[in-house]
Amino acid sequence: MQTGPEADEKAESLVEQTVDQVARLMNPRTIAIIGASGSEGSKRTGRPLKSLLKHGFTGKVFPVNPKYSSIDNLPCYKSVKDVPEDIDLAAIILARDRVFQALDECVAKRVRTVMIYSSGFAELGHEGRVLQSRLASIAQQGGVRICGPNAASLVNVRQGMALSLSTGLTVDKLVPGNIGFASHSGAFISTALRLANEKGFGYSYMVSLGNEVDLTIADFIHFFVEDPDTRVIAAFVEGLKDGKNFRRIATLAADRRKPILIVKAGRSERGGRVAASHTGSITGDDRAYSAAFRQLGVIRVNDVSELVEISMLFSRYDPPTQTDAAIVCAGSGGAASLMADLAEQKGLKLADFSPTLRETLAKALTQFSIVLNPIDIAGVTADPDEEPALFRACLENLAREGTVGIIVVVIPVVSYAVQIIQHVVDVLRTANKPIVPILLGGSLFPECFRILEENRIPYFSSCDQGVKAVKALQEYGDFLVRRHTSTTEGQRPHVLTDERGRARAEMIALLRNGRDVLTLNTAAGILRRYGFRFPVQGLARSDREARHIAKSSGLPVAMKVESVKILHKSDVSGVRLGIESLSTVENVFGELMHASLQRAESSEVDGILVQQMVRPHTEIILGCKRDPSFGHVLLVGLGGVFVELLNEFSLRLPPVSLMDARQMITELRGEKILMGFRGKGRADIDALAEAIVNFSCLIEELGEFIEEVDINPLFLLEEGKGALIGDALFVLNRNGR
Repeated sequence: MQTGPEADEKAESLVEQTVDQVARLMNPRTIAIIGASGSEGSKRTGRPLKSLLKHGFTGKVFPVNPKYSSIDNLPCYKSVKDVPEDIDLAAIILARDRVFQALDECVAKRVRTVMIYSSGFAELGHEGRVLQSRLASIAQQGGVRICGPNAASLVNVRQGMALSLSTGLTVDKLVPGNIGFASHSGAFISTALRLANEKGFGYSYMVSLGNEVDLTIADFIHFFVEDPDTRVIAAFVEGLKDGKNFRRIATLAADRRKPILIVKAGRSERGGRVAASHTGSITGDDRAYSAAFRQLGVIRVNDVSELVEISMLFSRYDPPTQTDAAIVCAGSGGAASLMADLAEQKGLKLADFSPTLRETLAKALTQFSIVLNPIDIAGVTADPDEEPALFRACLENLAREGTVGIIVVVIPVVSYAVQIIQHVVDVLRTANKPIVPILLGGSLFPECFRILEENRIPYFSSCDQGVKAVKALQEYGDFLVRRHTSTTEGQRPHVLTDERGRARAEMIALLRNGRDVLTLNTAAGILRRYGFRFPVQGLARSDREARHIAKSSGLPVAMKVESVKILHKSDVSGVRLGIESLSTVENVFGELMHASLQRAESSEVDGILVQQMVRPHTEIILGCKRDPSFGHVLLVGLGGVFVELLNEFSLRLPPVSLMDARQMITELRGEKILMGFRGKGRADIDALAEAIVNFSCLIEELGEFIEEVDINPLFLLEEGKGALIGDALFVLNRNGR
């Protein structure tokens, strides 16, 4: 397998070719519909042509069906090979067994992009997967890129291209917008389209791509990243085939400040099975997805309605650099209390008002108003226009305040709701920050809805929905700030490059010698080259040698079996701690050797590791495992008894920066223990962060040889004293040789 710069350049070239091919698919000048029927009636095979004609496709359409000489006043051809012009895109709507001939004819015609609506492939199991691989073979040999099979919709709003089997595309008009939507589900295209259109928002492109025999959802997301008309990327994902490629694309999206919002199905075991039967996807470990999304700035949402609503918020507003929010409640102390509770529950950051701002607001509002955050504008007066005017003054002051990045407006049922909305519209013309209305009156606010939709201002119908959306806006803005800051920090280990080169050579030598597993003593050399330290220790092959090592290191000591056949030492009582006499060391050596030889041949037992006892501040577990979608995923958590007791940890993809590492630590519920709890001093958190960074670089650079690693415990010492590896196990990847 080719590796190195040349392989990277080749992969980059293929990626760029794919983006160009997706662009051809999404912006065709000529379309052939193979298996087309008339647009009259309700036949599914007539819907793509019907949608194209209805929405005024700007290119040319060529129906292909040997049964007809014309369809909808368009000439109809027996085969795509008979079409007199070059075809940019062929849409195949045929029974499964007829797809192969049609695809062969597309190859002969030199059609470069094909959309296959037909189902009955990988989603049906083994037989379907065999047939789907046949499609892949034809496409690869013929130079054709395929969207599908089991696809449902391909939409380019500005071009009037609504190539779809869905009845959802029968809307009177496609509203142009800047949201690109890719989905593994066909039905969700219709749902997302209508939800956005109802509020005056629209899409640039939409695609339902089905089984991904060739082009993947990541390929379409990449196209959206590169497309100047797309500002927000939304997706319904059942699984990612190439997590590494997705990571590269998500990083590019962050460079362009284009948020990616995803509904990821398959969180549960049952959900994973349903997703696999739906499109034949591999859903992967959901915790790995959550970790990857968090690290990459991808916003994970719970359902399609939430996806659309938050997408509209990003469609209207740039991610703010200052993300603290101010909440203004019109005439309702109850709403202010509710919003305060929700903000705390959801982790919404509220701005701390300066004394100057509080004084300014107190002067501008009535004496009954609460000028905390959330603000309650209260106090009925004889003048019916006074309270809306107070609201306007409050809004203008918050719009000028530098410590406020987002303004949330909560409007219960009040007589002046329309005036408030008009004030929002007016202030937004000059305000350089998002203003997010939450209307609690439902159908009582038709005029408010009309004004907001005309001015393309996203709004929410419940406090919970609004807080979730603003929280997403905050998190993405904070992510961009952190990302910018982390570029100034190193994310390479604090060891020399040539040391890491020697670690690679050492790993290759171990593999060539037939090693599948590395225990602590064997892996120590590699770990040291990445900056890790160990207690004083040595490998004993006799009781005398054990005694000598214990005497040299200093009592008390720990003694541990070292054998590639005994990965879980507790299975043979293979660890003894706190041994305080040299005579006991000799006895324990004999006991451990006897126990190990009951489970392994003498040639498979390296010896007994004698290790100076360490009294750490806290024991940490540091590990990684290969995920089918994303490759290696790093894990950090409290070790020792806390592993099973708390069963909580933080995950990331390697490599990580120091900022990433520190964030991983803060995500642990046990962080309070590390910070010093009930009189206990602080642990060396800086040393832990550096260990995480170094470990992530080890995995990035040697990952091709590694299946999983478990460092447990990592002894984290008191502040300023570092960290020591207590035990480690590497399971190697046979294919990495």
